[in-house]
Amino acid sequence: RRTSNAALTTARTNAVNRASMSRATAEQERASRSSENYERRQRALRASQDAMGNSLSNQRYLYYDLGATYRTAALAAGALGAATTALAVSYEKDFAQVLRTTGLAMYDAENQSESLRKQIKALGAEIPMSFSQLANIAMIGGQMDVPVEQLGKFTDTVAKFVATADGMNLDNATQMFGRLANVFNTDAKGNMMDPEFFNRIGSAISQTADNSVTSEKAITEMLNKIASISKQAGLTAQDTSALASALSSVGVQPYLASGFLTRYFRNLNNTIANGGKPLSDYARNLGMTSDEVKTLRATDPAALFTRLLETMQGMDSIQQTQFLKKMGINGSQDPRAIQSLAANLHVYKDAIKDVDKAFDEGTYLNASSAGIFDTTAAKLTRMVNSFKNAGDSIGRVGLDMFAPILTGIGEAVSGFASFLESAPVVAKAISAIATALGVLAAALAIKALLSFVIGGLLGFQHAAQVTVGSTVGLSNAGRRLA
Repeated sequence: RRTSNAALTTARTNAVNRASMSRATAEQERASRSSENYERRQRALRASQDAMGNSLSNQRYLYYDLGATYRTAALAAGALGAATTALAVSYEKDFAQVLRTTGLAMYDAENQSESLRKQIKALGAEIPMSFSQLANIAMIGGQMDVPVEQLGKFTDTVAKFVATADGMNLDNATQMFGRLANVFNTDAKGNMMDPEFFNRIGSAISQTADNSVTSEKAITEMLNKIASISKQAGLTAQDTSALASALSSVGVQPYLASGFLTRYFRNLNNTIANGGKPLSDYARNLGMTSDEVKTLRATDPAALFTRLLETMQGMDSIQQTQFLKKMGINGSQDPRAIQSLAANLHVYKDAIKDVDKAFDEGTYLNASSAGIFDTTAAKLTRMVNSFKNAGDSIGRVGLDMFAPILTGIGEAVSGFASFLESAPVVAKAISAIATALGVLAAALAIKALLSFVIGGLLGFQHAAQVTVGSTVGLSNAGRRLA
């Protein structure tokens, strides 16, 4: 019986142990499942937080992009208005100088200013020069009394001439053309005689320069010295241009040429005026009669000068010197100028042919500039000019609206300034208020700085709290697992 009881006790103990182990195993399984569920929920929570964060981030950047787009659109719209207004202001400023020199700023009954402005703008679409450069040409033309109705053609010719000329700049070319027009193409009443004069004379100078051993710059310098002298002597613009081309080609300096021509024609005029034997001797030396000399002097003085050069052909230097003394041409400089031309008579005659042909046709300057204006660089400049012209047309509308507003504001401010000068007490009060506002602005600036500093500290505190909270949460989760 004792043995049986022991066996029974052992069986019961084993059963209890097995039951305990089963319960322990079940508890472990439940704990494991709980841990897995917790981890799964944590992963789901993190995924949800990440998704939410991504969503918020995406929305934030979406609104950033929208804001940037609207900002760009606003800036573009504002820039367009500002750009067109700036162009209109610039055009108005440049053209104001043209109005000043032409007198249109004071008297413009026929609205010539608007027509001239349109002509200058149109030239910018054909010639690769800015409106400012073209307006500068017209301004100098106005200073040189070029009629308003001719300023468009004048500007066109000068611009093309400078584009094709060797060593020329706008100022020199403009002054030269203006001087030639005043000397050779203006009647006693100041009216232009040939409306195509600028194109003709520009073509003549350009062609003779291209076909000789001189340059447009050298011819221009010579013309500036001899134009008035030649006109007084009865030479035409063509005669003078050919003579200037030949003189510069053979190396005669402009100041020597002007002195020589002055003395030559003065001596010739005195000889003809005195008549008698001096005139008959002069004519005989040229192989002519006295009447022929007088007639040719009155009708074609350039031909009479050419006859002098032709007579010297075949003479040696000594014979030429003796001949020139008989003709009343003495000294050292004048005979040298004559002899240089006589030795290169073909240069002078070729210049006459080139000038006469180009002046009559009036097309050489347009043809020679066409190739230059057809380059890619020139096309780009003309395209930019066209855009600027369009901007000016748009901006001028705004200027017309702003002009009375700006005038009113200016008058109001001027009136207020005058009032302050007459009321010093009010001026002092306003000064005190301005000072107080300055102090207030400084105080607000300091407060703004402090607010930024405090905001930064609070942000740091919040970040620290979040970090501590996350650490505590992880510690609690660890304890529950344990």
